[in-house]
Amino acid sequence: MKNINMNEMLSKVTGFRKDKASVYYKDGIRLFRLGEKEAAIKEFKKALLFNPKFNKSLPKEEIAYSMALVYRSMEDTINELKYYTKALYYNPRFYNGWLWKGIRYMSIPDQKKPFPVKGRWQIKLSKPKQLYREAIFCFTNAIKCSEDNPKPYYYAGCCYEKLGNSKKAVEMFDSVFELDPDFENKNKSKIFDKIKHDPADKTECPSCKIKVKQGDAFCTDCGTALK
Repeated sequence: MKNINMNEMLSKVTGFRKDKASVYYKDGIRLFRLGEKEAAIKEFKKALLFNPKFNKSLPKEEIAYSMALVYRSMEDTINELKYYTKALYYNPRFYNGWLWKGIRYMSIPDQKKPFPVKGRWQIKLSKPKQLYREAIFCFTNAIKCSEDNPKPYYYAGCCYEKLGNSKKAVEMFDSVFELDPDFENKNKSKIFDKIKHDPADKTECPSCKIKVKQGDAFCTDCGTALK
């Protein structure tokens, strides 16, 4: 009887699974481009099932992330968040997973369409402050994955501004400009200007009515003593 080489057999099985996963993934991409989103999701699920855990040419987190983006295009927020989370389970340092999960959380309070969900998801998605905190958590992790990318700093700053924490918002926006003075979101500079020139840690001089820093002893404009 011929001896069975287990390493060779495992190598063949792994190769077979890689090839099958790649085919399913490419089919999913093709179907999505054709507008057949439900069919694309089915192919991605097959790719996720067949794909070996340590396939560097097609990481599992990329497949899960692609599924999240399809669900995003379908306006299925629950499954979108679910697959960002799954992508991060496969790779906790997956930058795009943290970034887009955060962007999704911060956009929910502005979403007019009600969520067809009940239970814990309905409670969680109906509290704007909690959603902004969740988004900040995601952006903080995105920063850890890519410290030189200005995007997570910018979005974190927007969330802090929504929560009324101007000091932290200014810190985040300062980091954005340090990393990239020509950041692509410069068309939203009104947020930067608003927070820079009217932060929450300022108060008003009772005499000349200009903005002064809390804790200052005198108004720098008219010299009035401040409490």
